[in-house]
Amino acid sequence: MLNYHHVEQLLIKNQLLEAHQQLVAHLKNAPQDHRAFLLLSKLHVKNRDLNKALAIIEHCITLSSMALYCLEKAKLLYFLNQPQAAKDALARATERHFDALDHDCAANLYLRLNQYQAAHQQFAKAYRLAPTQPEILLNYAISEKMCGNLDLATQLLNDCVSLNPNHYRAQLAYSEISPKTIAEDRIAQLNAILAQQQKVRNTAPVAQQYLHHALALEYEKQGEFQSAWTHFSLSKAAVSQHSRFEKDAFQEYIASVKAQLNTPLNYEPYHDIEPIFIIGMPRSGTSLTEQILAQLVAVEGLGELTALAQYLQISPDFAHNTQQLQNAYQSSSVVERYHQFYQQLSKQQRGIDKQPFNILFADLLIKAFPNAKLLILNRNRFDTCIGNMRQLFQSSSPFHQYSFSFSDICAYYDGIDDLAQHLATHYPNQVSRVSYEMLVTEPQHTMTEICAFLGLQWHSNALNFHQTQYFSATASKQQLRQPLNSRSLGKFRGIYPLDC
Repeated sequence: MLNYHHVEQLLIKNQLLEAHQQLVAHLKNAPQDHRAFLLLSKLHVKNRDLNKALAIIEHCITLSSMALYCLEKAKLLYFLNQPQAAKDALARATERHFDALDHDCAANLYLRLNQYQAAHQQFAKAYRLAPTQPEILLNYAISEKMCGNLDLATQLLNDCVSLNPNHYRAQLAYSEISPKTIAEDRIAQLNAILAQQQKVRNTAPVAQQYLHHALALEYEKQGEFQSAWTHFSLSKAAVSQHSRFEKDAFQEYIASVKAQLNTPLNYEPYHDIEPIFIIGMPRSGTSLTEQILAQLVAVEGLGELTALAQYLQISPDFAHNTQQLQNAYQSSSVVERYHQFYQQLSKQQRGIDKQPFNILFADLLIKAFPNAKLLILNRNRFDTCIGNMRQLFQSSSPFHQYSFSFSDICAYYDGIDDLAQHLATHYPNQVSRVSYEMLVTEPQHTMTEICAFLGLQWHSNALNFHQTQYFSATASKQQLRQPLNSRSLGKFRGIYPLDC
């Protein structure tokens, strides 16, 4: 009899040979054991043989009608660069009997595929089946927040932290939208949780990160900005040791990208698509620009696609990234995969990929897709850097290692700004720099210019983006529910008296 738990532990420990031997020996005598086949599929995922993993999962489906296997198939198809097939597999999977966790898993897969409304429906179904399960309750609450249903989201998050006060992700999500009237009570509660955690050894740094960040937001509501800044800094410091930013290595990377501007591709580019890339620093207006453009008939917002970074195998190691990018000029593999992914994902020729960090690969994108247009958002240095300091980023991200100290954020801004200037100068027909300040103070004039650059017809009713029903998964989700305004310009200047 196979010890499933033991095999799972072997997989976790990457003892793949031993796990493979046990699974193969067992399946010779029990060829109908679909659970063992699932573990064998996971083993091949660990070995990065996704095609073999997919074949095994498809065999699992012939042995059992469990929804889990259909969801695994959809996930593997996504990672195999087949988003349309993944959507189809998910649609078939949702016809089966799902429990709450199945619905939650399906929802997260739909999010990966930028199918936001389908994701929301699945989160809602998971919640109806398990309304007190903490993760399901939290995911549904966040989904409602992303849909703009802030009153319901607030109530759900209140329920979530009431059920489990130590749920740090729920605490932060609640602080992002909780009313100012309860800020004093929230501060007392969060300080008590942090004090209790300090008595416990080995408190997870990420828990401290979230709780300090939640406290900072509550102190801001009270106008206690010195305390707010202290807790923003403590939030960053909690995980900074796990995500070090090497300024010199970053500057070398920027220099290498600039040096590549005159390097041709070693393969034929793709002329059959006309993507729009909206890029720049986080908190510079990329989401706002996308949402306005997405109201136009001829374009389609695709969200922040991570596909290119995944295909390039981007990591926090800038020397590694430099080599990966240089390889992509010599071999068409990465570009071909992105081209295929884009074609399957976009229903229209003019899809918008608003992944801000695509600026790090902008030269490659310009050369690979000669009909592409790139909008580089440019915002005031102080406002952008404060915005990044006030935003919680994951320490595991391959991009956000710069964001855990204010000085690193400022250095990163300077490097991105330098690269943006070079790109705009070198590629005036494909790259346009967009001023965030001009966008929010003179939107008609700015958007008319943007549309002329993109070859699109501008319609002023696109400025009513805040009235449309859409799902925003970015940090700007609350701002995008409001009419266009300039309230964020210099909002914290003089409040956070920092040199930038």
